[in-house]
Amino acid sequence: MSYLTTHNTPSSKTADTDSDSKSSSISASIDSSVSASLDESVKKQNENSSTKSSYRSKYKRVSLESFTDNPDKYDQKLIKVAGTVTYIQRNSDNNTMDYIVLSNSDNTAATVAEVEVEDMHSHHISEGSNITILGGGLTKTVKLNGKTLESDIIEDFVQ
Repeated sequence: MSYLTTHNTPSSKTADTDSDSKSSSISASIDSSVSASLDESVKKQNENSSTKSSYRSKYKRVSLESFTDNPDKYDQKLIKVAGTVTYIQRNSDNNTMDYIVLSNSDNTAATVAEVEVEDMHSHHISEGSNITILGGGLTKTVKLNGKTLESDIIEDFVQ
């Protein structure tokens, strides 16, 4: 304790008040700094999520039937397609991508999607999984089991 705070003189009370005032001022400064820092952090987080959301909103929801019936309409377009995984194949010459067959509920329409192996594991995708693929629609670019496919999707995101 300082000399001023151990004696009850008028000047020591002033010193205590000044000290309390400085302490409150420092505390308020720290509080506003922390608050501003948190506000900035939340603001950046919201900007990042809105950027992701706006990027993902560029994908046009397309039914699997529509995509398989008219793949040329969606060639090189950003699409969002939902379905059930009915088959998974790993191509021996490509360790980073798996090919999955995505089918509708009554198996009347199906397409192949190229999904990163990392996403397959992180989303626990297996046969029977219901997933939504956001990616680029393509036509006649993938050859699988010796056949060129009419349509496929290159995955950007899996939901």
